[in-house]
Amino acid sequence: MTVTHKRPQKQQETDKPPDYQPGIRFHCDACARDITQSVRMRCAETSTCEEVDLCPPCFLEGKSIGKHRPWHPYRVIEQHSYPIFTDEWGADEELLLLEGCQLYGLGNWLDVSGHIGSRSKEEVADHYHSVYLSSDDCMPPENANITIDQETFQARKKARFEELRNKPIEIPPPKTKPLTSAPTNHEVGGFMPGRLEFEHEIENDAEVLIKDLEFGLVHGYKGDSLPDPRRPGSTSRVKVENTENGETELPPQPANEEIVEDEPQPDLQLKLTLMDIYNGRVDKRLLAKRFIFDRGLLQHKKIQAAERKRPREEKDLVNRLKPFARLQSAQEHERFVDGVVYETTLRKRISELQEYRRMGLTSLSDVDLYEKDKVARANFRPMPGREQMLQQSSSSANGVSGSRRDSKKGEDLSRESTPSVRSIKKTPTSLASSQSLYLLSEEEQKLCQSVKILPKPYLVIKEAMVRESYKRSGRLTKENATQLISNVEDVKIEEIYTFLSNLGLLHANTANIPA
Repeated sequence: MTVTHKRPQKQQETDKPPDYQPGIRFHCDACARDITQSVRMRCAETSTCEEVDLCPPCFLEGKSIGKHRPWHPYRVIEQHSYPIFTDEWGADEELLLLEGCQLYGLGNWLDVSGHIGSRSKEEVADHYHSVYLSSDDCMPPENANITIDQETFQARKKARFEELRNKPIEIPPPKTKPLTSAPTNHEVGGFMPGRLEFEHEIENDAEVLIKDLEFGLVHGYKGDSLPDPRRPGSTSRVKVENTENGETELPPQPANEEIVEDEPQPDLQLKLTLMDIYNGRVDKRLLAKRFIFDRGLLQHKKIQAAERKRPREEKDLVNRLKPFARLQSAQEHERFVDGVVYETTLRKRISELQEYRRMGLTSLSDVDLYEKDKVARANFRPMPGREQMLQQSSSSANGVSGSRRDSKKGEDLSRESTPSVRSIKKTPTSLASSQSLYLLSEEEQKLCQSVKILPKPYLVIKEAMVRESYKRSGRLTKENATQLISNVEDVKIEEIYTFLSNLGLLHANTANIPA
Protein backbone atom coordinates (compact mmCIF):
# COMPACT_ATOMS: atom_id res chain seq x y z
CA MET A 1 0.00 0.00 0.00
CA THR A 2 1.24 3.44 -0.82
CA VAL A 3 -0.06 5.97 1.68
CA THR A 4 0.32 9.65 0.93
CA HIS A 5 -0.45 12.32 3.49
CA LYS A 6 -1.92 15.51 2.20
CA ARG A 7 0.60 18.33 2.02
CA PRO A 8 -0.31 22.02 2.24
CA GLN A 9 -0.56 23.45 -1.25
CA LYS A 10 1.73 26.31 -2.20
CA GLN A 11 0.14 29.63 -3.01
CA GLN A 12 -0.13 30.12 -6.74
CA GLU A 13 -0.63 33.26 -8.72
CA THR A 14 -3.92 31.98 -10.18
CA ASP A 15 -7.22 32.30 -8.35
CA LYS A 16 -8.03 28.60 -8.73
CA PRO A 17 -9.56 27.26 -5.51
CA PRO A 18 -7.77 24.40 -3.79
CA ASP A 19 -8.93 20.83 -4.18
CA TYR A 20 -10.16 19.68 -0.75
CA GLN A 21 -9.68 15.94 -0.34
CA PRO A 22 -9.05 13.63 2.58
CA GLY A 23 -5.73 14.13 4.29
CA ILE A 24 -4.62 10.50 3.84
CA ARG A 25 -4.81 8.88 0.42
CA PHE A 26 -4.38 5.30 -0.82
CA HIS A 27 -2.76 4.27 -4.10
CA CYS A 28 -2.54 0.97 -5.89
CA ASP A 29 0.83 -0.69 -5.30
CA ALA A 30 0.84 -2.02 -8.88
CA CYS A 31 -0.28 0.88 -11.07
CA ALA A 32 -0.13 3.76 -8.52
CA ARG A 33 -3.77 4.66 -9.22
CA ASP A 34 -5.59 6.71 -6.60
CA ILE A 35 -8.05 4.35 -4.88
CA THR A 36 -8.98 6.54 -1.93
CA GLN A 37 -12.60 6.99 -2.99
CA SER A 38 -13.12 3.50 -4.43
CA VAL A 39 -13.05 -0.16 -3.40
CA ARG A 40 -9.60 -1.69 -2.88
CA MET A 41 -8.29 -5.20 -2.32
CA ARG A 42 -5.87 -5.67 0.61
CA CYS A 43 -3.67 -8.74 0.93
CA ALA A 44 -4.46 -10.70 4.11
CA GLU A 45 -1.16 -12.64 4.13
CA THR A 46 0.37 -10.68 6.99
CA SER A 47 3.42 -12.93 7.32
CA THR A 48 4.89 -11.95 3.93
CA CYS A 49 2.89 -8.93 2.74
CA GLU A 50 2.39 -5.79 4.78
CA GLU A 51 -0.55 -3.61 3.73
CA VAL A 52 -0.52 -4.36 0.01
CA ASP A 53 -3.48 -2.65 -1.70
CA LEU A 54 -4.58 -3.30 -5.27
CA CYS A 55 -7.21 -1.70 -7.43
CA PRO A 56 -9.88 -4.03 -8.89
CA PRO A 57 -8.35 -4.13 -12.44
CA CYS A 58 -4.89 -5.09 -11.14
CA PHE A 59 -6.45 -7.63 -8.78
CA LEU A 60 -8.34 -9.25 -11.68
CA GLU A 61 -5.14 -9.45 -13.74
CA GLY A 62 -3.39 -11.24 -10.86
CA LYS A 63 -0.40 -8.94 -10.64
CA SER A 64 2.46 -9.78 -8.28
CA ILE A 65 4.32 -7.03 -6.41
CA GLY A 66 7.31 -7.94 -4.31
CA LYS A 67 6.41 -10.93 -2.11
CA HIS A 68 2.72 -10.67 -2.93
CA ARG A 69 1.27 -13.49 -5.04
CA PRO A 70 -2.19 -13.80 -6.66
CA TRP A 71 -3.15 -16.84 -4.52
CA HIS A 72 -2.73 -14.95 -1.22
CA PRO A 73 -5.91 -14.40 0.80
CA TYR A 74 -7.40 -10.93 0.54
CA ARG A 75 -9.94 -8.59 2.05
CA VAL A 76 -12.30 -6.23 0.25
CA ILE A 77 -12.17 -2.76 1.78
CA GLU A 78 -14.98 -0.41 0.92
CA GLN A 79 -15.58 3.18 1.80
CA HIS A 80 -17.14 3.47 5.28
CA SER A 81 -18.95 6.59 4.27
CA TYR A 82 -21.94 6.16 6.58
CA PRO A 83 -22.68 7.67 9.99
CA ILE A 84 -22.24 5.65 13.19
CA PHE A 85 -22.39 8.23 16.02
CA THR A 86 -23.97 11.34 14.52
CA ASP A 87 -25.64 12.30 11.28
CA GLU A 88 -22.75 14.55 10.16
CA TRP A 89 -19.69 12.34 10.66
CA GLY A 90 -19.05 9.19 8.68
CA ALA A 91 -17.18 6.11 9.84
CA ASP A 92 -14.24 6.91 7.54
CA GLU A 93 -13.88 10.32 9.16
CA GLU A 94 -14.08 8.74 12.61
CA LEU A 95 -11.20 6.39 11.73
CA LEU A 96 -9.15 9.27 10.37
CA LEU A 97 -9.86 11.25 13.54
CA LEU A 98 -8.58 8.47 15.79
CA GLU A 99 -5.57 7.86 13.57
CA GLY A 100 -4.74 11.57 13.56
CA CYS A 101 -4.93 11.69 17.36
CA GLN A 102 -2.47 8.80 17.54
CA LEU A 103 -0.08 10.47 15.10
CA TYR A 104 -0.20 14.09 16.25
CA GLY A 105 -1.44 13.85 19.83
CA LEU A 106 -4.59 14.99 21.58
CA GLY A 107 -5.15 18.72 21.42
CA ASN A 108 -3.26 19.23 18.18
CA TRP A 109 -6.51 19.73 16.34
CA LEU A 110 -4.98 21.71 13.48
CA ASP A 111 -2.82 18.80 12.31
CA VAL A 112 -5.62 16.32 13.01
CA SER A 113 -8.02 18.34 10.85
CA GLY A 114 -5.39 18.37 8.09
CA HIS A 115 -5.14 14.59 8.41
CA ILE A 116 -8.91 14.27 7.93
CA GLY A 117 -8.98 16.80 5.13
CA SER A 118 -12.64 17.80 5.24
CA ARG A 119 -13.06 19.24 8.74
CA SER A 120 -11.87 22.37 10.46
CA LYS A 121 -10.02 22.27 13.75
CA GLU A 122 -13.07 23.65 15.61
CA GLU A 123 -15.30 20.89 14.23
CA VAL A 124 -12.73 18.24 15.12
CA ALA A 125 -12.36 19.50 18.69
CA ASP A 126 -16.13 19.78 19.28
CA HIS A 127 -16.82 16.34 17.84
CA TYR A 128 -14.10 14.67 19.89
CA HIS A 129 -15.26 16.23 23.16
CA SER A 130 -18.95 15.56 22.54
CA VAL A 131 -18.65 11.98 21.25
CA TYR A 132 -15.56 10.51 22.90
CA LEU A 133 -15.41 12.42 26.19
CA SER A 134 -18.94 13.51 27.09
CA SER A 135 -20.78 10.48 25.71
CA ASP A 136 -21.93 7.55 27.87
CA ASP A 137 -21.20 4.99 25.17
CA CYS A 138 -17.60 3.91 24.67
CA MET A 139 -18.51 1.91 21.55
CA PRO A 140 -20.88 2.77 18.72
CA PRO A 141 -24.37 1.93 20.00
CA GLU A 142 -26.25 -0.77 18.16
CA ASN A 143 -29.49 1.15 18.34
CA ALA A 144 -28.03 4.52 17.33
CA ASN A 145 -30.66 7.00 16.28
CA ILE A 146 -29.42 7.68 12.74
CA THR A 147 -32.20 9.39 10.81
CA ILE A 148 -30.31 10.22 7.62
CA ASP A 149 -30.18 7.99 4.56
CA GLN A 150 -27.08 7.28 2.51
CA GLU A 151 -27.94 9.54 -0.42
CA THR A 152 -28.60 12.54 1.82
CA PHE A 153 -25.40 11.88 3.76
CA GLN A 154 -23.34 11.75 0.55
CA ALA A 155 -25.04 14.90 -0.74
CA ARG A 156 -24.18 16.74 2.49
CA LYS A 157 -20.60 15.52 2.30
CA LYS A 158 -20.31 16.72 -1.29
CA ALA A 159 -21.81 20.09 -0.36
CA ARG A 160 -19.34 20.40 2.48
CA PHE A 161 -16.47 19.80 0.07
CA GLU A 162 -17.85 22.44 -2.29
CA GLU A 163 -18.13 24.92 0.57
CA LEU A 164 -14.54 24.32 1.57
CA ARG A 165 -13.44 24.64 -2.05
CA ASN A 166 -15.18 28.03 -2.45
CA LYS A 167 -13.96 29.33 0.90
CA PRO A 168 -11.37 32.13 0.51
CA ILE A 169 -7.83 31.09 1.14
CA GLU A 170 -6.38 32.38 4.36
CA ILE A 171 -3.03 33.85 3.41
CA PRO A 172 -0.60 33.46 6.28
CA PRO A 173 1.19 36.61 7.38
CA PRO A 174 4.63 37.13 5.87
CA LYS A 175 7.47 35.76 7.88
CA THR A 176 9.23 38.51 9.72
CA LYS A 177 12.93 38.54 10.29
CA PRO A 178 13.70 37.24 13.76
CA LEU A 179 14.89 39.84 16.18
CA THR A 180 18.62 39.79 16.74
CA SER A 181 20.15 39.92 20.14
CA ALA A 182 21.15 43.57 20.50
CA PRO A 183 21.59 45.89 23.46
CA THR A 184 18.27 47.31 24.63
CA ASN A 185 17.34 49.80 27.30
CA HIS A 186 17.35 47.29 30.14
CA GLU A 187 20.77 46.00 29.09
CA VAL A 188 22.42 49.42 29.25
CA GLY A 189 24.11 49.67 32.58
CA GLY A 190 22.13 46.71 33.94
CA PHE A 191 18.89 48.73 33.97
CA MET A 192 15.64 46.89 34.77
CA PRO A 193 12.70 48.94 33.39
CA GLY A 194 10.02 47.01 35.27
CA ARG A 195 11.55 47.94 38.62
CA LEU A 196 13.13 51.25 37.54
CA GLU A 197 16.34 50.11 39.17
CA PHE A 198 19.87 49.29 38.11
CA GLU A 199 21.69 46.09 38.79
CA HIS A 200 24.43 48.15 40.43
CA GLU A 201 22.95 51.28 41.93
CA ILE A 202 24.78 54.48 42.65
CA GLU A 203 26.03 54.24 46.26
CA ASN A 204 25.31 50.54 46.02
CA ASP A 205 26.74 49.75 49.45
CA ALA A 206 24.72 52.37 51.33
CA GLU A 207 22.56 49.76 53.08
CA VAL A 208 25.61 47.97 54.47
CA LEU A 209 26.02 50.82 56.97
CA ILE A 210 22.68 50.25 58.72
CA LYS A 211 21.84 46.62 58.02
CA ASP A 212 22.77 45.53 61.59
CA LEU A 213 21.33 48.49 63.53
CA GLU A 214 18.91 47.66 66.34
CA PHE A 215 17.12 50.18 68.54
CA GLY A 216 15.95 49.70 72.09
CA LEU A 217 13.18 51.62 73.84
CA VAL A 218 13.42 55.29 72.95
CA HIS A 219 11.51 57.62 75.27
CA GLY A 220 12.57 60.76 73.42
CA TYR A 221 11.26 62.00 70.09
CA LYS A 222 7.65 61.32 71.34
CA GLY A 223 8.43 57.66 71.80
CA ASP A 224 6.85 57.66 75.28
CA SER A 225 3.47 58.66 73.85
CA LEU A 226 3.17 55.56 71.69
CA PRO A 227 0.83 52.81 73.02
CA ASP A 228 2.29 49.58 74.34
CA PRO A 229 1.55 46.87 71.75
CA ARG A 230 1.40 44.23 74.51
CA ARG A 231 -1.34 46.06 76.46
CA PRO A 232 -4.83 45.37 74.99
CA GLY A 233 -7.01 48.41 74.60
CA SER A 234 -10.73 48.80 75.00
CA THR A 235 -11.35 47.99 71.38
CA SER A 236 -9.05 44.99 71.19
CA ARG A 237 -10.52 41.53 71.04
CA VAL A 238 -9.30 38.97 73.56
CA LYS A 239 -9.58 35.33 72.68
CA VAL A 240 -11.78 33.51 75.18
CA GLU A 241 -10.31 30.12 76.02
CA ASN A 242 -12.37 28.93 79.04
CA THR A 243 -15.97 30.07 79.43
CA GLU A 244 -17.49 27.05 81.15
CA ASN A 245 -17.79 28.76 84.58
CA GLY A 246 -18.40 32.21 83.15
CA GLU A 247 -14.80 33.19 83.63
CA THR A 248 -12.58 34.52 80.91
CA GLU A 249 -8.94 33.71 80.72
CA LEU A 250 -6.38 35.87 78.94
CA PRO A 251 -3.91 34.17 76.65
CA PRO A 252 -0.78 33.30 78.58
CA GLN A 253 2.31 35.38 77.97
CA PRO A 254 5.38 33.49 76.78
CA ALA A 255 7.76 32.75 79.60
CA ASN A 256 10.91 33.38 77.58
CA GLU A 257 9.87 36.79 76.24
CA GLU A 258 12.88 39.01 75.64
CA ILE A 259 12.88 42.17 77.69
CA VAL A 260 13.71 45.23 75.58
CA GLU A 261 15.95 47.64 77.44
CA ASP A 262 16.06 51.38 77.05
CA GLU A 263 18.34 52.78 74.39
CA PRO A 264 21.30 54.71 75.88
CA GLN A 265 21.53 58.30 74.75
CA PRO A 266 25.12 58.09 73.29
CA ASP A 267 24.25 54.97 71.32
CA LEU A 268 21.06 56.61 70.13
CA GLN A 269 22.93 59.66 68.85
CA LEU A 270 25.46 57.45 67.05
CA LYS A 271 22.74 55.40 65.38
CA LEU A 272 20.83 58.52 64.36
CA THR A 273 24.01 59.90 62.81
CA LEU A 274 24.42 56.69 60.81
CA MET A 275 20.80 57.02 59.68
CA ASP A 276 21.44 60.60 58.53
CA ILE A 277 24.46 59.43 56.54
CA TYR A 278 22.38 56.66 54.97
CA ASN A 279 19.57 59.07 54.07
CA GLY A 280 22.09 61.40 52.43
CA ARG A 281 23.49 58.60 50.29
CA VAL A 282 19.99 57.47 49.32
CA ASP A 283 19.09 61.06 48.35
CA LYS A 284 22.20 61.17 46.17
CA ARG A 285 21.10 57.94 44.49
CA LEU A 286 17.58 59.23 43.87
CA LEU A 287 18.86 62.51 42.43
CA ALA A 288 21.17 60.65 40.04
CA LYS A 289 18.37 58.34 38.87
CA ARG A 290 16.01 61.29 38.42
CA PHE A 291 18.67 63.03 36.33
CA ILE A 292 19.09 59.90 34.17
CA PHE A 293 15.33 59.53 33.61
CA ASP A 294 14.68 63.24 32.94
CA ARG A 295 17.51 63.62 30.43
CA GLY A 296 16.70 60.37 28.57
CA LEU A 297 20.17 58.94 29.08
CA LEU A 298 18.78 55.41 28.75
CA GLN A 299 18.11 55.96 25.03
CA HIS A 300 21.53 54.68 24.08
CA LYS A 301 21.03 54.44 20.31
CA LYS A 302 19.52 57.92 20.03
CA ILE A 303 22.43 59.47 21.92
CA GLN A 304 24.99 57.63 19.78
CA ALA A 305 23.27 58.73 16.55
CA ALA A 306 23.35 62.38 17.67
CA GLU A 307 27.04 62.15 18.62
CA ARG A 308 28.00 60.66 15.25
CA LYS A 309 26.63 63.72 13.44
CA ARG A 310 28.96 66.09 15.30
CA PRO A 311 32.51 66.78 14.07
CA ARG A 312 35.36 65.46 16.14
CA GLU A 313 36.37 68.83 17.60
CA GLU A 314 32.78 69.68 18.46
CA LYS A 315 32.30 66.24 20.04
CA ASP A 316 35.31 66.77 22.32
CA LEU A 317 33.98 70.17 23.35
CA VAL A 318 30.53 68.76 24.18
CA ASN A 319 32.10 66.00 26.28
CA ARG A 320 34.05 68.59 28.28
CA LEU A 321 30.81 70.50 28.98
CA LYS A 322 28.85 67.48 30.25
CA PRO A 323 29.71 68.04 33.97
CA PHE A 324 27.75 71.32 33.84
CA ALA A 325 24.54 69.45 32.94
CA ARG A 326 23.82 68.66 36.61
CA LEU A 327 23.77 72.37 37.43
CA GLN A 328 21.28 73.27 34.69
CA SER A 329 18.00 72.08 33.31
CA ALA A 330 17.86 70.18 30.04
CA GLN A 331 16.85 73.25 28.01
CA GLU A 332 19.40 75.50 29.69
CA HIS A 333 22.21 73.02 29.14
CA GLU A 334 21.28 72.60 25.48
CA ARG A 335 21.31 76.37 24.93
CA PHE A 336 24.59 76.61 26.84
CA VAL A 337 26.27 73.94 24.68
CA ASP A 338 24.98 75.49 21.45
CA GLY A 339 26.27 78.90 22.54
CA VAL A 340 29.74 77.60 23.40
CA VAL A 341 29.95 75.69 20.11
CA TYR A 342 28.86 78.80 18.20
CA GLU A 343 31.43 80.91 20.06
CA THR A 344 34.19 78.41 19.24
CA THR A 345 33.21 78.46 15.57
CA LEU A 346 33.26 82.27 15.51
CA ARG A 347 36.68 82.42 17.16
CA LYS A 348 38.07 79.95 14.63
CA ARG A 349 36.63 81.93 11.71
CA ILE A 350 37.98 85.22 13.09
CA SER A 351 41.48 83.76 13.41
CA GLU A 352 41.30 82.56 9.79
CA LEU A 353 40.22 86.01 8.57
CA GLN A 354 43.02 87.67 10.54
CA GLU A 355 45.52 85.32 8.93
CA TYR A 356 44.17 86.17 5.47
CA ARG A 357 44.44 89.88 6.27
CA ARG A 358 48.08 89.52 7.32
CA MET A 359 48.77 87.85 3.96
CA GLY A 360 47.17 90.74 2.10
CA LEU A 361 44.02 88.87 1.01
CA THR A 362 41.09 91.27 0.99
CA SER A 363 38.40 89.43 -1.01
CA LEU A 364 36.78 86.02 -0.94
CA SER A 365 37.99 85.26 -4.46
CA ASP A 366 41.58 85.80 -3.32
CA VAL A 367 40.96 83.52 -0.35
CA ASP A 368 39.59 80.77 -2.60
CA LEU A 369 42.57 81.06 -4.92
CA TYR A 370 44.94 80.96 -1.94
CA GLU A 371 43.32 77.83 -0.53
CA LYS A 372 43.53 76.07 -3.90
CA ASP A 373 47.20 76.98 -4.26
CA LYS A 374 47.84 75.83 -0.71
CA VAL A 375 46.34 72.43 -1.41
CA ALA A 376 48.29 72.18 -4.67
CA ARG A 377 51.56 72.99 -2.90
CA ALA A 378 50.83 70.40 -0.22
CA ASN A 379 50.18 67.72 -2.85
CA PHE A 380 53.09 68.72 -5.11
CA ARG A 381 55.75 66.08 -5.70
CA PRO A 382 58.85 67.13 -7.73
CA MET A 383 59.55 65.08 -10.85
CA PRO A 384 62.73 62.95 -10.79
CA GLY A 385 65.68 64.69 -12.46
CA ARG A 386 64.30 68.22 -12.13
CA GLU A 387 66.76 69.22 -9.42
CA GLN A 388 69.61 67.75 -11.47
CA MET A 389 68.62 69.88 -14.47
CA LEU A 390 68.42 73.01 -12.32
CA GLN A 391 71.83 72.24 -10.85
CA GLN A 392 73.39 71.74 -14.28
CA SER A 393 71.91 74.96 -15.65
CA SER A 394 73.06 76.91 -12.60
CA SER A 395 76.57 75.49 -12.73
CA SER A 396 76.87 76.30 -16.46
CA ALA A 397 75.71 79.85 -15.87
CA ASN A 398 78.14 80.28 -13.00
CA GLY A 399 80.90 78.79 -15.13
CA VAL A 400 80.41 81.47 -17.81
CA SER A 401 80.43 84.26 -15.26
CA GLY A 402 83.53 82.79 -13.64
CA SER A 403 85.39 82.66 -16.95
CA ARG A 404 84.61 86.31 -17.58
CA ARG A 405 85.91 87.27 -14.18
CA ASP A 406 89.04 85.16 -14.80
CA SER A 407 89.71 86.90 -18.10
CA LYS A 408 89.59 90.23 -16.36
CA LYS A 409 91.47 89.36 -13.21
CA GLY A 410 93.83 86.80 -14.74
CA GLU A 411 93.18 84.16 -12.06
CA ASP A 412 92.69 80.41 -12.35
CA LEU A 413 89.27 79.26 -13.66
CA SER A 414 88.93 76.42 -11.25
CA ARG A 415 89.54 78.56 -8.19
CA GLU A 416 86.94 81.08 -9.23
CA SER A 417 84.25 78.70 -10.44
CA THR A 418 84.45 76.16 -7.61
CA PRO A 419 83.06 78.42 -4.84
CA SER A 420 80.16 79.49 -7.04
CA VAL A 421 79.21 75.87 -7.79
CA ARG A 422 79.58 74.94 -4.14
CA SER A 423 77.33 77.80 -3.10
CA ILE A 424 74.38 76.59 -5.21
CA LYS A 425 74.96 72.89 -4.84
CA LYS A 426 71.91 71.10 -3.41
CA THR A 427 72.11 68.92 -0.36
CA PRO A 428 72.77 65.34 -1.47
CA THR A 429 69.99 62.81 -1.13
CA SER A 430 69.95 61.18 2.32
CA LEU A 431 70.00 57.37 2.28
CA ALA A 432 69.74 56.91 6.04
CA SER A 433 65.95 56.58 5.94
CA SER A 434 65.91 54.09 3.06
CA GLN A 435 64.71 50.60 3.97
CA SER A 436 66.89 48.89 1.31
CA LEU A 437 70.16 50.51 2.34
CA TYR A 438 71.52 47.30 3.89
CA LEU A 439 71.38 45.59 0.46
CA LEU A 440 74.10 47.86 -0.96
CA SER A 441 77.83 47.76 -0.49
CA GLU A 442 79.82 50.84 0.49
CA GLU A 443 80.79 51.56 -3.12
CA GLU A 444 77.18 51.23 -4.25
CA GLN A 445 76.03 53.55 -1.46
CA LYS A 446 78.54 56.17 -2.61
CA LEU A 447 77.34 55.74 -6.20
CA CYS A 448 73.69 56.24 -5.18
CA GLN A 449 74.72 59.30 -3.18
CA SER A 450 76.54 60.82 -6.15
CA VAL A 451 73.89 60.16 -8.80
CA LYS A 452 71.05 60.98 -6.35
CA ILE A 453 69.12 57.74 -6.64
CA LEU A 454 67.56 55.59 -3.95
CA PRO A 455 68.71 52.01 -3.32
CA LYS A 456 65.56 50.28 -4.55
CA PRO A 457 65.50 51.92 -8.04
CA TYR A 458 69.25 51.31 -8.28
CA LEU A 459 68.76 47.60 -7.62
CA VAL A 460 66.06 47.44 -10.30
CA ILE A 461 68.34 49.17 -12.83
CA LYS A 462 71.24 46.92 -11.88
CA GLU A 463 69.16 43.76 -12.33
CA ALA A 464 67.84 44.93 -15.72
CA MET A 465 71.34 45.74 -17.02
CA VAL A 466 72.87 42.48 -15.81
CA ARG A 467 70.07 40.40 -17.31
CA GLU A 468 70.25 42.24 -20.63
CA SER A 469 74.04 41.83 -20.71
CA TYR A 470 73.63 38.13 -20.04
CA LYS A 471 71.17 37.85 -22.96
CA ARG A 472 73.55 39.74 -25.27
CA SER A 473 76.55 37.61 -24.20
CA GLY A 474 78.34 40.56 -22.63
CA ARG A 475 77.84 42.95 -25.58
CA LEU A 476 75.71 45.56 -23.78
CA THR A 477 76.77 49.12 -24.65
CA LYS A 478 75.87 52.45 -23.08
CA GLU A 479 73.46 53.20 -25.90
CA ASN A 480 71.70 49.88 -25.31
CA ALA A 481 71.50 50.62 -21.58
CA THR A 482 69.97 54.07 -22.10
CA GLN A 483 67.42 52.60 -24.54
CA LEU A 484 66.64 49.78 -22.11
CA ILE A 485 65.85 52.18 -19.26
CA SER A 486 64.22 55.22 -20.79
CA ASN A 487 62.48 56.70 -17.72
CA VAL A 488 65.78 57.63 -16.00
CA GLU A 489 68.22 60.32 -17.05
CA ASP A 490 70.94 59.19 -19.45
CA VAL A 491 73.66 60.68 -17.24
CA LYS A 492 72.66 58.48 -14.33
CA ILE A 493 72.38 55.40 -16.55
CA GLU A 494 75.86 56.00 -17.97
CA GLU A 495 77.40 56.37 -14.52
CA ILE A 496 75.71 53.21 -13.29
CA TYR A 497 76.82 51.40 -16.48
CA THR A 498 80.43 52.48 -15.93
CA PHE A 499 80.30 51.38 -12.30
CA LEU A 500 78.91 47.93 -13.15
CA SER A 501 81.38 47.50 -16.01
CA ASN A 502 84.29 48.24 -13.68
CA LEU A 503 82.97 45.60 -11.30
CA GLY A 504 82.79 43.08 -14.16
CA LEU A 505 79.06 42.45 -13.83
CA LEU A 506 78.24 43.25 -17.46
CA HIS A 507 80.27 40.38 -18.95
CA ALA A 508 78.73 37.04 -19.81
CA ASN A 509 81.52 34.97 -18.30
CA THR A 510 81.17 36.63 -14.86
CA ALA A 511 77.40 37.08 -14.69
CA ASN A 512 75.57 34.50 -12.63
CA ILE A 513 71.92 35.01 -13.34
CA PRO A 514 69.41 32.32 -12.45
CA ALA A 515 67.17 31.12 -15.25
